[in-house]
Amino acid sequence: MVCDEPTCGPSAPRNFRWVGEVVESTLPPQTEVRLISPENGALVGPAPSFRWSPVEAGGTSLVTYRLEVYADGSLIAEFEPLSGAEYDLPPAQALMPGRVYFWRIIANMAASSKPASEFRSFRVAGATAEAP
Repeated sequence: MVCDEPTCGPSAPRNFRWVGEVVESTLPPQTEVRLISPENGALVGPAPSFRWSPVEAGGTSLVTYRLEVYADGSLIAEFEPLSGAEYDLPPAQALMPGRVYFWRIIANMAASSKPASEFRSFRVAGATAEAP
């Protein structure tokens, strides 16, 4: 990545270094968070289970995750720190039937890097929808 002043001159973030006219990351290679379920557009029950692929952070297991759930363009719930690659929404926090929600996962690395997944949507089965 070619650095242009002032975004990464002497005040470049700690996890980057100058290599001639190029800035390189000093963080270990990382994989992306890949969402597994619910699939995009899925019809789910009011307390869905969320699953994603774990991130490998250069051999370290110091990765936690944050699950974010959105409705009507606003963040309505977040769950963190999650140590595994799955989370079952507790029945006490059930989502409203008939609504469309969006979710994503953010991986929190020991080195403070935070790769985020794409967003996916799902709809909670309601009175007029079939049960999942």
